[in-house]
Amino acid sequence: MRAVAIGLVAAALGAGYVSFATPARAQPPGSYLQTCRNVRVDHGMLKARCLDLRGRPRRTSLFLPDCRGEIENVDGVLTCRLRRGPGPGFDRR
Repeated sequence: MRAVAIGLVAAALGAGYVSFATPARAQPPGSYLQTCRNVRVDHGMLKARCLDLRGRPRRTSLFLPDCRGEIENVDGVLTCRLRRGPGPGFDRR
């Protein structure tokens, strides 16, 4: 019985039905998650494939340490609602 269960798990993995992949870091929250796929964080960079206004997927990335506030998908590009800048109180959209 145990060998059968191991065989079924191996078959499911081979067929792509089960995935044990875990992200190195949790995905930051934001509305971008509704229109972006393959989201991952790699060395402070948020990387994803996001749909543009025409529905075409685009590769995009965002440096997370410079970002605060909600992360959005703006025409296929990851953007921060607010960014950290060169001095205190500096915010740009």
